Amino acid sequence: MIKNVYTIELQPSGKLLSASEGDNLLTLLMVAGMLSADDGNDKVKLEKGSISPSADADKEAVAFSKAENADGWMLASLRRVSGDAVFYLPTTTEKAEHRQSVRSITSGYGLAIDIGTGTIAAGLVELATMQIPVLDSITNSQMTIAADLTSRMALCRNNPQQQCQFGIMLWQDIETLARKLTTKAGINLNEIKIVSLVANSYLGDMLYTVCNNDHNDNKKVRRWLAKQLPCDYFIDDCQVMLLPEIAVDIGADTVAAILAAGLLDKRDDEQVTLLVDFGMSTEIVAAGGGRIVAASVASPPFEGVHIDCGMRVGTSTITQVSIEDDLILQTYSDAIPKGISGAGLVSLLAALLTKKMLNSNGRLVVPEDITLRLKQRLRYSINGMEFVLSINKYKEVYINQNDIRQMQLSKGNIYAACQSVLAAMGASTDDIGQILIAETSGANISGKASLIAGFLPKVEENKIVSIGNASWQGAYLVLGNELLVSQIQDIIDTVERLDLIADIVFAEHFITAMNFSIE
Repeated sequence: MIKNVYTIELQPSGKLLSASEGDNLLTLLMVAGMLSADDGNDKVKLEKGSISPSADADKEAVAFSKAENADGWMLASLRRVSGDAVFYLPTTTEKAEHRQSVRSITSGYGLAIDIGTGTIAAGLVELATMQIPVLDSITNSQMTIAADLTSRMALCRNNPQQQCQFGIMLWQDIETLARKLTTKAGINLNEIKIVSLVANSYLGDMLYTVCNNDHNDNKKVRRWLAKQLPCDYFIDDCQVMLLPEIAVDIGADTVAAILAAGLLDKRDDEQVTLLVDFGMSTEIVAAGGGRIVAASVASPPFEGVHIDCGMRVGTSTITQVSIEDDLILQTYSDAIPKGISGAGLVSLLAALLTKKMLNSNGRLVVPEDITLRLKQRLRYSINGMEFVLSINKYKEVYINQNDIRQMQLSKGNIYAACQSVLAAMGASTDDIGQILIAETSGANISGKASLIAGFLPKVEENKIVSIGNASWQGAYLVLGNELLVSQIQDIIDTVERLDLIADIVFAEHFITAMNFSIE
């Protein structure tokens, strides 16, 4: 039987090969001197034409992400010629860089970093055991120029050099954290072998701006060696990777949170799992019924922005408030209060509502049955009623009507976004099996207080689980683990971004959610 003969074109070299039907693609390329027998040189991309089905689909599924499979990447050893075709072969340099960038790293230390708008959190990881010797966080130094992300974006639009400056500031912050962590652990910076970074879309672009790299696909993992970066504090061959984003408002931090929360595994559940990741921007992700839908809303008070006495979580920050005969404050490190965090504000609102010191419109009121001590904490100012939390030698800490209004705006945004993603999936509050609360600060936002204050859909309290900084956890999980990096690409392919700007459900719920429910 005479076999058909086909033409195989190889890019970027332009070389043409003749092949008989059924020829093994790897053997053909090796005979032509285009591939060697070395491990890692088996990967090719079908640009045009036809090729046989895979001889081992499971093996290719492990070797590539869903996105790479969809793009035509395959293992040459598992394919046979079936027609004319054009293939892309990585260049020698690309192969070398690929082998170096994806090798399994099981010794030394890794650094996982969550770059937030207000707070940058990092952890040092011993790669052999994946134990975490030390964790730390610092304020994003961009806060000294502009507190919220919108202001930073406006500055970049008016001054093209500003984005580069912001990027340099982020790399300097990374250095600061790296030095703090390694000093605490008693190790040298040159023992860090790999760094994983997560950030929102805009901060990720700022990091990328100052890196000399041709890879500008925000939906794929961006990789560098430290020698390519504007820093000299890591060893030259330290691997640095920035996880990809889903959309301009659903960044790598959310992708990492989805990974850490295991939402891919919950996608096909009958009940819906809702992830609410509180921060200066709060992301809401719903998984269930075969879909994952995500949205993002502004909530600046959760990093202390637009709140008179607001501050990010750190020494002296009020993190929890309860009210009995008088106020009971919990502060970070049990220090004298100097400000209040987002978690503290949520618990304060819940406590004021429980004591009926806050009405449905968000106005501070003076009930007849409260104690004299509580009455003495209420005072009038030029901006309306204020509630005093602490007066000490350092600072007077209080909440005023404008602060409450800022929290109402955030509450309206978050609650309405929860309802919108549920509606987009054809679900409702009754379909929620679990709500996962994530947040950057480590202040442990109370599920019960979030329900009382109206930030979350009304579910049983036992359905709410706090999972901490899920974005950082995702950055931690991918350190040296290429299988989980591939799962990151699955998340990018799966998650649907919901645009809330023209969403009718969001608009309807936002108006009603601005008010408080008084029970």
